[in-house]
Amino acid sequence: PSGAHLGWSLYFGNYIYTDTIFDNYIPFINIFVIPYLLWFAYIVFGFVYFLIYDNEGFYRTSFYIFIGMYICLIIYMLFPNAQGLRVDLDANNIFDRILSIIYTTDTSTNVCPSIHTYNSIMMHMSLMQNKKFASNKYMSNSSLILTILICLSTVFTKQHAILDVIYAIPLCIFIYYVERSVSYTKYLNLKFWKAKILKVKRYC
Repeated sequence: PSGAHLGWSLYFGNYIYTDTIFDNYIPFINIFVIPYLLWFAYIVFGFVYFLIYDNEGFYRTSFYIFIGMYICLIIYMLFPNAQGLRVDLDANNIFDRILSIIYTTDTSTNVCPSIHTYNSIMMHMSLMQNKKFASNKYMSNSSLILTILICLSTVFTKQHAILDVIYAIPLCIFIYYVERSVSYTKYLNLKFWKAKILKVKRYC
């Protein structure tokens, strides 16, 4: 977490640990660090795709991702949380070595809900609302498989507890329906503002 988040957490008390007995039955599978890292490429791909082919989809996805992440940050500040599931890594294993870098740069605090899970699900949901993308079975199936793998990777790499993943799902549903009920895209349209300016000029 950032220094501000860490300071807030220390000021208001101890972290709430999200790992449960069920996490003991989830194995550590280091090769899942690959889909975990593919999350970054997936999110970039989605934004670039919408930027090129679907402006409305770009606005929708921006709403999904950024509003959801802001809510996550608020949750982290109000309810500082952590997980204690990380394992000892083998320096001679390439996947463990990659994961050790992640462990070093990304602490095991402020993990619930999982942003990896939230962003992946919302990106897939947004992509599937694009008719061109959804009609391409190869791309839509690949997106679904990658989303599932990313969600699984969060628990198999011990970056998250199962509760972190579960709590991301209702947030996805909430933001999805909020976006559908809010008419914000017209405010992002230059023609809308030009019309408003011309209307004001008539009265000046």
